[in-house]
Amino acid sequence: MTIDPDFSGPGPWSLPVVSFELARLDFGFPLTFIAAADAGRRFRVQLSGVFTFRDGHGQDHELDPEKDSWEHFTVLFELRHDRIGRAIVSADMAWSSPAFLDT
Repeated sequence: MTIDPDFSGPGPWSLPVVSFELARLDFGFPLTFIAAADAGRRFRVQLSGVFTFRDGHGQDHELDPEKDSWEHFTVLFELRHDRIGRAIVSADMAWSSPAFLDT
């Protein structure tokens, strides 16, 4: 099932993916996060530029899929089985845990 949000009108726009669980993380260019919910619903986010990941301890990690070595991305394993707390098209996506992505 594909989620097809309405992006008409002024943003930011909230996406209907709250509580989706991170099911897959593909290390490549772009870096791909796939979150899943019941009934086969999936949500994919791809990041190809610099972004900031705030881990559960509040430490920021600036990551760049195009330039950084894969070792820099191991911090993202903290998101394993985490759930999306909010997803806003303004490039703000937060997980239920204290971890945070900011592009």
